[in-house]
Amino acid sequence: MNLFEDKLINKKVCFQRGTLEARMQINGIKNLGRMELFLWDLEFFLQIQNILKERVVLKGGAAAQFYLPIEYQRSSVDIDIIFYGSKEEIDDTLSKLEELFGADDVYFKFKQHIPVSPKTNLPLYTYYVTVPSICTENELRGMRFNRQTIKIEFFVQSYAVVLARMLGSNIFAVESDMEYQILPINMLLADKLTTLGPKTVGIKDVRTDEQLKQIFDIHSLISFNLDHIDLGKVRPEYFERAKVEADIRNIEYNEKTIINDVLTQLKRLSRIDIVSDKEVTKYINDFQGLYLGNKSNKSPAHWAIASEQLRFIYKLIINGRSLKNYMLALELDKLLEFGSETGIAKGKKINEFKEILLKEYGHLTDIDVKILKGKSLKRVFWIIVDVDNIDQLEYFVNDKIV
Repeated sequence: MNLFEDKLINKKVCFQRGTLEARMQINGIKNLGRMELFLWDLEFFLQIQNILKERVVLKGGAAAQFYLPIEYQRSSVDIDIIFYGSKEEIDDTLSKLEELFGADDVYFKFKQHIPVSPKTNLPLYTYYVTVPSICTENELRGMRFNRQTIKIEFFVQSYAVVLARMLGSNIFAVESDMEYQILPINMLLADKLTTLGPKTVGIKDVRTDEQLKQIFDIHSLISFNLDHIDLGKVRPEYFERAKVEADIRNIEYNEKTIINDVLTQLKRLSRIDIVSDKEVTKYINDFQGLYLGNKSNKSPAHWAIASEQLRFIYKLIINGRSLKNYMLALELDKLLEFGSETGIAKGKKINEFKEILLKEYGHLTDIDVKILKGKSLKRVFWIIVDVDNIDQLEYFVNDKIV
């Protein structure tokens, strides 16, 4: 590494095995290879940003981590960049980086990936570059080409990018005082939402692993940024981006079809703890083992609840409503924890209220009430609550508890 370490923007100590292992232990990360790759992702984005300045902005999974608490961040294997410029400028930038890092036949040589049968004529350019690694051959097994190989995608547009500037001082893979140009939260959320809907504009069902990553990102972005998300800004961005995705796939853009597709997908995942789905469960376990720290690992019931919550929020978006109703649902959810009670008395009150709730609202779900009786009150609440009954449920909960 000493041939190029002086060219790094991040401190060279950040790339040392001991540093990465220490950060893994602190943050509960299990996969050294993916953690190192994410560090290289950030390094090369900074290098590209240093050359192209305010004409580039980071999006995708890497960008999402800047909006999350460090203990809930995940690794990301790609760099997704929006660029205001030309293909020639991209190639010139990458040539400069090859020269800077002393590219050879193995390392730091950018190779463009050109699809044999491209699905779109949109200006999207993909490159791969292999970088040195402190990982063993065994630790790199399962990585792209069994090496540390970065995938960089440039989404070229003909107008200036919109960006937010954020420091890298609270990123799990590196402690850095460098400034990154990140897609603003509302635009990032809108972009992420277009990954939903596997039969229309979203990620296809053959990539269940990738679907789960996106659902995790969307739910996390919302959960930790409630005060900064404006669904009034998200909605037009989302539908505009959905039109682009429809064009990429050469399909007719139909909002109703897309909406039904998304809601069907979320309903399927929300039943993961009701109907046995070994394939999805395996993908959840694999995703959590490869990408997440200990605190981010969730049970199938947690994934089911997250999917119900996303269903609720998605309905708010498509109906042009604000997050106010979702915030109210969270408040009711908190009340149903019966925090003032303890021990046997608490368990008794929870069971009593669950029985009353199911008696009054159990008919609203297609799940057998007998099955729901064996689920947690939190789980039952999120199955029942909807944008159309939230006000009624508010009165019901307050009348029975407060």
